[in-house]
Amino acid sequence: MRTGGGRVSTSSGKSIVTKEQITAGLREIGLHGGAIVMVHSSLSSFGYVEGGAPAVVEALLNCVGPKGTVMVPTQPFRGSEYVYMKARPTFDVRSTPSLVGAITEAVRHHPRALRSLHPSHPVAAIGPLAVPLLRDHEKAATSCGLGTPFFRNIVEGGYILL
Repeated sequence: MRTGGGRVSTSSGKSIVTKEQITAGLREIGLHGGAIVMVHSSLSSFGYVEGGAPAVVEALLNCVGPKGTVMVPTQPFRGSEYVYMKARPTFDVRSTPSLVGAITEAVRHHPRALRSLHPSHPVAAIGPLAVPLLRDHEKAATSCGLGTPFFRNIVEGGYILL
């Protein structure tokens, strides 16, 4: 590690980011206690995160506090949804991994996380509104429209964090 101007870097020159810095940054952009937030994430965009994806999840949970809810998409495929569904894969809500990033997988593995039953666009959520936000997602006419966690996030005045 090397330091310079208050920054800490790895030997490759990547900045080291801490959970506390992420929490402060999220608060600075307006994420607050009690918020509902749908997170679309990229761990590599942070640089090197001390503690990895679980640290980002903890920072999000710190920001929304015990009354807030964090949600992430947890699609079990990359590329074409058509090709994925045509293969008729087995979807197990407990064990099918999220293939849309390390942060989404860290949310899915969190001990308090719940996951919707939608076979192509499941959502994982942590917080007191997880059950009502995820409820009956698999019965919705579309994966992201009416009756889905994406729609309920909007109805509840939730945030979308990219």
